[in-house]
Amino acid sequence: MYNFFLKTWVIILLCQAPYNNIDPLPLKISKGLELWSKNNPIEKVFLHTDKSIYLAGESIWYKAYLNMDAEPSYLSKIIYIDLVDEKGKVVDKQMRPVVKGNTSGDLILPKDLPTGNYSINAYSLWMLNFPRFVFKKNVRIYNYDHKQPEQGKLNKDFSLQFFPEGGELIETLNNKVGFYAVSAQGLPIHLEGKITNQSGKTITAFSTEHSGYGKLEITPEPGELLTATVEHNNITKTFLLPTPKKEGILLKVNNANPNMTFVKVERHVTGNVSFNNIVVVAQIHGKLAFIGMVNFEENATGMAIPKKNLPPGILHITAFDTSGVPLAERLAFVNNYDLPSLNLITDSISTRPKEINKYKINLSQFSNPSVSVSVTDAEFSTIPETEDNIISNLLLTSDLKGYIHQPGYYFKNKSEKVTAHLDLLMLTHGWRRFNWQEVISQKDIPLVFPVETSISVSGKITIPESKKTIAGGHVDIITKGEDSTTILSKVIINDKGGFYLNDLNFQQKATLYFQGSKVANQNAKVDVIVNKAYIDTLSKSPNVATIDADTLTATGFKPNPMLDFISKQVAGNKVYTLAGVTVTTRKISRIDSLNLNYASPLFQLGQSLEPTALHYLNIWQFLREQVAGLTVEGDINDPSVSFSRFAGLGSSMPPADEGIGVNDGGGIAFFLNEIGVPKDVINTVHPTDIALVKVMKGPESANLGASEGIIAIYTKKGGSPAARPAEKGFFIEKKLGYAVKREFFNPAYNITNASNVDNRTTLYWNANVRKDESGFGLIKFFNNDFSKSFKVTVQGIDQTGKMLYKEIIVK
Repeated sequence: MYNFFLKTWVIILLCQAPYNNIDPLPLKISKGLELWSKNNPIEKVFLHTDKSIYLAGESIWYKAYLNMDAEPSYLSKIIYIDLVDEKGKVVDKQMRPVVKGNTSGDLILPKDLPTGNYSINAYSLWMLNFPRFVFKKNVRIYNYDHKQPEQGKLNKDFSLQFFPEGGELIETLNNKVGFYAVSAQGLPIHLEGKITNQSGKTITAFSTEHSGYGKLEITPEPGELLTATVEHNNITKTFLLPTPKKEGILLKVNNANPNMTFVKVERHVTGNVSFNNIVVVAQIHGKLAFIGMVNFEENATGMAIPKKNLPPGILHITAFDTSGVPLAERLAFVNNYDLPSLNLITDSISTRPKEINKYKINLSQFSNPSVSVSVTDAEFSTIPETEDNIISNLLLTSDLKGYIHQPGYYFKNKSEKVTAHLDLLMLTHGWRRFNWQEVISQKDIPLVFPVETSISVSGKITIPESKKTIAGGHVDIITKGEDSTTILSKVIINDKGGFYLNDLNFQQKATLYFQGSKVANQNAKVDVIVNKAYIDTLSKSPNVATIDADTLTATGFKPNPMLDFISKQVAGNKVYTLAGVTVTTRKISRIDSLNLNYASPLFQLGQSLEPTALHYLNIWQFLREQVAGLTVEGDINDPSVSFSRFAGLGSSMPPADEGIGVNDGGGIAFFLNEIGVPKDVINTVHPTDIALVKVMKGPESANLGASEGIIAIYTKKGGSPAARPAEKGFFIEKKLGYAVKREFFNPAYNITNASNVDNRTTLYWNANVRKDESGFGLIKFFNNDFSKSFKVTVQGIDQTGKMLYKEIIVK
């Protein structure tokens, strides 16, 4: 229906005068848009994170949704996640494989990360051809170096910008002008002021209506210059409005009607410029939605754009002269979206520390949905109920320039008030999709970055002396990964001396060994030059935080509870407790240092061991000698391992599938670098490659859902196999692979002696909620020791592109 609607409009308009040439402008625009959309598909990423305020040492848990044309993307199969500080330095980065348009993982924040505003970014490599679509989210990270902002020393400056509807002020015409007021911290503020001319005469008064936005109407006289005078924080400032043009057109849009968008074009002409004929084009998501003609001589200056069959999103309305030059443009939002009724059904709820809560989500109306859920302390949400969510991001903020404050507000409902505020946003923010001149001329846009479907490696073979490439031959490639993978590959050299190998998928880091050979003389010496991969060169980023989240207390918004939390934790001897682990500034032993450097908070309990002796043949010989109560029997290379004193306790503990490790049906849970693995994997790890061994028994392991104990192995950072010397004759290249996916560890407090302090602010994270046969998904989590309320956030999308979002606060 939508495509039929568009084609009908184009056919009607192509039959209209005054276009008698072979290729009239409407046809050029129609063909140009179609070609542009075909050659430049736009991908968008939305990142659901567990929260937006963190302590150094915590993890940022995330779920990435990759979309294209309002459905899960089939294009890219790799997503990049990076964390960038205020100076643009990439402090952490990951590459994650995409399956059915989504992926998930976590970024472990370094314990020494300075306090500051950071940006977490998400994108595919293809998206870097259109860098303005990169997903960006401001997060605030706190550490010991945090200091409460002093009210008297805060920057109280502010700015005010004016945006004439259509783009320009025109003399003698009644102009609608939007404006936006922000503080020095980048947050919206309320302002009141007046507009005066150069003679000091007051033309009109004005004030912001919502979240720093407002609008006014003025009719500039010929040669009149206009100034805005405002006062805020006892500071009086003046701002010049754009200089009115002597001639031009106004594009006036009324989008209040839910079924129609009304457009009217007005003009003011002098001299020989007449603007008699104007073409008005509306497009949405790069697809043509409407073409209309304006003829001032016949007084045909208004039109209505039907919205019934349009998809939801931003409608871009542009007025052209007959040569295809854009004269004015305006955005309008089409709210043809549904807010699905997503019911959270309470199964059991408790307000007591370490007690369990259970909810069910009714997912029956969604087709194969991909769903993520976070449960966090409600006090640690900077902008509750109005944060950017999957609906507001994919339909609104991803297509707008600049920071949008509380975008979730615009999707609370479709009331007249919210609709009017959304139109203010459309009046003051720019578009970020394409250049009209390039579209109409059907100019090819240079695309630097390819579509990625897997990890690949490329390069060329040259003769050492002349550096000339070799036509003919092959390259042998050995990939040795930190995840114990070894891949052998042979790649044929093309006629330009280049080689390309894809589907080279590995985790963590890998060392690649290259050896090139000529067809004519396989023993001839050649050089292998390997192209650097994007992930390996990523060290700086332009995508930095755009607001200062630490100053919310000084700008009239909700006080930031993390400030008090931090102050309490760093008081006294600079001690803070995080997820049951106490960290102090005293001098610590080597084994404690290893524990802090390698183990995440939930794994820092229990016994810590370092294999320093060289006489151990394997890990089991080491553990049998060092761990009391551990029974190692049978084949020493693949023994039966158990804690003898746990016999008979398994029946009172959670089932194996609710634990956090791989325990082969109910035994000890084994971990390699905190990834649950079968015991067979532990068999292959040699003691000389091990930095730390963690052993947890009793309550320490049961709290993590492992009833019969945990053995966690940590391999040396930057060690084997990357540190081993290369074989003779090979060129060596080190590369990053996919980030290892960890599971969020949900404590299981169903024993009476769970005494560890639980200061978690993220109580639950599940990146892949499963829909059972009855159509429900289960949320089950335990309280921490101090929260008085928590926030449950559900987000996702199904295979048809139907989005889901729900947020509740439970006190």
